[in-house]
Amino acid sequence: LAASRTHWRTAMHNITTWVILADAGHARIVAMSGPGKGIEDITSFDAAEGRKAGSDVDSDRPGRRTTGRNVASRHAMEPHRTPKEIATEEFERTLTAYLEEAAKHKAFERLIVVAAPKVLGDLRRMLDGRIAIDTSLSKDLTHIATHDLEPHLRDIVNF
Repeated sequence: LAASRTHWRTAMHNITTWVILADAGHARIVAMSGPGKGIEDITSFDAAEGRKAGSDVDSDRPGRRTTGRNVASRHAMEPHRTPKEIATEEFERTLTAYLEEAAKHKAFERLIVVAAPKVLGDLRRMLDGRIAIDTSLSKDLTHIATHDLEPHLRDIVNF
């Protein structure tokens, strides 16, 4: 019986949980190391380009083309992806690379992603098969201060 109690004590260790809070241009990573340990800021990422309006990112007007024989009939050529979409994708790739590196170094054991709906879908797709997402929540909490996060995360994290 004494041996099983000792085994139980060594098996019970605090699990480090990382929570990503993200929108299209900003992400914070916070960590919890177990019940009663609180929330600790790990790092943050900012992609100022991802948060600007599309017209603010690239102020050049789209190119123009003519159609048919009527030279007066000109239409704006729309890019396949907007500069804002490109900046957001680059931002998400940077965040994903950081998470992959952290996972290699076993910086966390559980990963929770709380993100604006589109960003959540993008991150799920980018992390699929690379890092397991333990839980996710489709919500933008990037504007919530770290010390005020607990009530928002209580249903998905054991405090």
